[in-house]
This record gives sequence, structure tokens and C-alpha cells, in this order.
Amino acid sequence: MREACFCGWAGDVEDREPVYAGDGEWGLRCPNCGHLDLLHWLPEGAKRGTLEGAQRRWNARPQPAPAPVWRVVASRQR
Repeated sequence: MREACFCGWAGDVEDREPVYAGDGEWGLRCPNCGHLDLLHWLPEGAKRGTLEGAQRRWNARPQPAPAPVWRVVASRQR
């Protein structure tokens, strides 16, 4: 499902970051501006499926390479 944010970002709903909003609510955060959509416009079953799909995509995204050890040590010595 494609969606656009107020900031102009457009993409699959599942490309947003799943975020716990408190009080048992989950939403999807825009990767561009951080706007949180609680998906109240979706029926409960569709909302659950969308959040699960977003979580799968979020977990499957490439992870940044860890910083070289010498950089970590040098930054701690400052």
C-alpha cells in the first residue's frame, strides 16, 4: 500500500519505522520527518498486518557497519 506524508515523502506504508506510541498503541514513523501515524484509519486486522509487515522490513534492512575499533578508542580519549 502506497502512502504520502505531509512532508512530501511517498512510499510503501511498510517502509516506515514501527514505533510504540504508549498505552498499547503502535504507529509508523515517517523516515523523512518523523511524523507518527497511529493508523486509526485502518480496520484492526489490516492495522495489525501492516505493523507486522513494517516490523519485518525494519528488521531486514541493512545494518550500518560498526565503527573501526581505533575510532572508538580515539573518541574516548578526548
